[in-house]
Amino acid sequence: MLSRGERNWGGYLAFPYNPYIYREKYGHSFTKRVIDMDYPLLMGHEFWDKMGGNGTYEEILVILNEVRQEIQPD
Repeated sequence: MLSRGERNWGGYLAFPYNPYIYREKYGHSFTKRVIDMDYPLLMGHEFWDKMGGNGTYEEILVILNEVRQEIQPD
């Protein structure tokens, strides 16, 4: 545990959802004009894994698929 004077703060701009899946394929031209895409920016799986640890994004996808199967069986 960190003592009072040892806090490790940080901030990110985050897009929890990336419709292009991969950062390098991100194609919203307006967003790319107004946001520095090289700034500490978390997109899609980067955001979820930062929040919950490695593998969180994949686990969320599994859970969503299970819920979808319950709601809309094949």
